[in-house]
Amino acid sequence: MTFSNGQPKVGAPPNQTLRLSYIFPIVVQWRSLARKGFMVPAALTVLVAGSLAGPRNFDYVAWVFATYCAIGFLYALYRLCGKKRSWLVLFASMGAGILCISFMPYNVFYPIHVIFTSLAEILFPGGEPSTLFGQFLYNFITPGLVEEGTKFIPVLLFFVIAYAFSPPWREEIGVFEPIDGLLLGAASGAGFALFETVTQYIPEQVVKSIPLQVLARFINVVVLPQNPRLASRPVAEIVAAVREWIVRNYSMQEIIDKFDVNGTSAMQVLIMRSLNDLAGHMAWAALFGYAFGLIMMLKPKKGWIALPVVYCLVAALHAFWDTDIQLIAGSGPGLVACLTQNAVISGLFSYALLAAAVLQARQLSPNRTLNFATERLEGNQAARVAPRVSHRNDSRYSLVISSRSMALVSGTRFGFQEIPGLRAFSDNVVAEVRNSPRDVSVLGIKNLSTSNWRAYTPDGQVRQLEPGRLLRVARGVVIDFGSVRGQIQ
Repeated sequence: MTFSNGQPKVGAPPNQTLRLSYIFPIVVQWRSLARKGFMVPAALTVLVAGSLAGPRNFDYVAWVFATYCAIGFLYALYRLCGKKRSWLVLFASMGAGILCISFMPYNVFYPIHVIFTSLAEILFPGGEPSTLFGQFLYNFITPGLVEEGTKFIPVLLFFVIAYAFSPPWREEIGVFEPIDGLLLGAASGAGFALFETVTQYIPEQVVKSIPLQVLARFINVVVLPQNPRLASRPVAEIVAAVREWIVRNYSMQEIIDKFDVNGTSAMQVLIMRSLNDLAGHMAWAALFGYAFGLIMMLKPKKGWIALPVVYCLVAALHAFWDTDIQLIAGSGPGLVACLTQNAVISGLFSYALLAAAVLQARQLSPNRTLNFATERLEGNQAARVAPRVSHRNDSRYSLVISSRSMALVSGTRFGFQEIPGLRAFSDNVVAEVRNSPRDVSVLGIKNLSTSNWRAYTPDGQVRQLEPGRLLRVARGVVIDFGSVRGQIQ
């Protein structure tokens, strides 16, 4: 048995030699941990678990756990989308989603809420209706249209801000294809849902978990002596007003301690709300962002109609989620009754729509071959039809992109790997160097991609190069391929 510090030779049988790197693979694989080993999410999970073990403060636990769920969902979607985006930008979109709903009334949510709430009051002057369709329509207007419109604002904001930056930050911030809208929308939805869940829904559910006898004693001993006028109001109104007052004036940990709330029940609410609400909000916001990114990429005539259509779709999914119905008889705690709740059905359907949108966005992406979620498939395709890139030293000309120099020789073909961001009509080839059919002594580079190029000559002329056109090769010419620029030297 032989030990060695080296890696095995290519083609050597794996059982030929027992090496030290086999026993301690971290010695040679540590550089790949963050990129391929999911080290960052694993480390975050361990740190979160450790941070939750010490403090006995439910407010702290709620914020940490819900934030972890939001980042975890966003990371899973990021891996599924497969396009590299700056996490600084995604966290900024997440923060924008929080700002859109926080600090009322100085936020984006408030005016949208006022507009659609006023519309709901006109259509339903008696308040939320009791009929199934009426309840659904009421929830479609508010919160459906209200919250989905609010979550879309950060996507629109980043789209506008991007044009104040130059590449590559313009591409990192803006929305140029469906995947961009998906990720920014999901991040915005995560921030929105995180703040709403921890500051509103979980405290409300914790207050509803207060035993009725404890709440009644608090009302009789504390509330009514200080507010005797409340005694003349209906019991249901008194209970609702007191619960709202408790939410505003006590932290969740104080509610648990002061009102004898079952800690297990409170934790159940935290887990259910964090997993359920966050995923739903992110899916709807991501679908809306997908539609916007689709329009920005294709720029079709009358394409704007996709936005109101998808807006209504996600608002309807949100409304169905909130509508109080039981799809089959029975409303007990049984497994069948739980699995047939409208929120479960809406959640499954929402995820199906989101997953389909992600797959379609990857198909449509002009950067598909650079997509790390499909790199194996694209690598196989590239292997079947590999573009020929010349590295001959006797070439008169070369194309320089970033710090990479590629020789321009007749017959040289460029693919997605050499000129990222372009889509080919066929054979994964986006450009080819050819001799001019009019003069074989003249060398040119032909546009075989689906995009228009723009060439800048040293004398200041600008040429538009449509697909199929040939550009004469000359030193000093700068070619704008859309996503990157190259210079002929």
